[in-house]
Amino acid sequence: MTLELERTAVVELARSLGGTDFGLRQVCQGGDWLFLLVSFHGAESRLHCAVVAAGRDTLEVGATQVLGYIKHDNGGGTLHCTASGSRVSVGTEFTVHVLEHREGSFAASHAVDTEQSTEDGWFWGEDHLLHLDEMSAGGLVLTDLRDGHASVLELEAVDRYGVSPAAAFGATLAAGELIVVALPELTVLGRHPVGGSRDELLFHPTRPELFTIREDAMVRVDVAADGTRVTELRSVPTGRLEAFDLAGRKAFARTDHYRLPSTPLTVELWDADEDRLSVLPLPVDGRDWWVLPDDALAVAHRGPEPPGGVRLSFARLRD
Repeated sequence: MTLELERTAVVELARSLGGTDFGLRQVCQGGDWLFLLVSFHGAESRLHCAVVAAGRDTLEVGATQVLGYIKHDNGGGTLHCTASGSRVSVGTEFTVHVLEHREGSFAASHAVDTEQSTEDGWFWGEDHLLHLDEMSAGGLVLTDLRDGHASVLELEAVDRYGVSPAAAFGATLAAGELIVVALPELTVLGRHPVGGSRDELLFHPTRPELFTIREDAMVRVDVAADGTRVTELRSVPTGRLEAFDLAGRKAFARTDHYRLPSTPLTVELWDADEDRLSVLPLPVDGRDWWVLPDDALAVAHRGPEPPGGVRLSFARLRD
């Protein structure tokens, strides 16, 4: 099995954003749209960040939203979108911004309080947002974006959290414990000690399952309405668990996360059917990559970006 290069293209940004010295921070895909979080120098060389919506196939820019600069030392900014591409969340210092995306344009709709670090805003379905606000709310907050109603699960020392794309539950790692919660009620379905050396949550795309690392083992957590069941697996990725493929048969991990620096950047692959690991080189000299819903990897290149835009390569698994 190899990762083969499909194409390399430049997303042209200067016409829509102005500015120079563009840099790519994050990528996600919703529906037919690819969303990018980019940094750039604007007028008077001031630093800015922006969210950009580009066609998945054409990479032509359809909408932009300029934001203040998001500092690298506070996480660099987070970016998530709904499955349809109707909403985007952007994590900045103290705030998660929610943008409505309609017909190639953005409109600010919500801004929810969070931490000084750039916390995630995870969408559950099209209308709910899960984020962390230990400072004022005291834990995880689930907001119904239709009416603004917010529910809170009081927690301290949260390391990581997320939601299942396939079922009505979410999970968090807090103080060395995995906590699985029902959505939208935020009631606890199960608690399991996992230790504190790694903080990974990987949700199966089609089944009510999640995966994490407990001490020296990878475990699968099966989630039902009346509780959870944990199964230990044989393989343990050395990299950080990032995403499943569309069918939930293979999981991708970042080998560079726990082994800095990594040259060249590689992708660790876990085969769920065979419980087997392999390491694949990227077909380009990449510095970052993201798994898209159609199973392609969007790869950001090392080195300077081309004038007026950012360069993206797309790679796909081949047997």
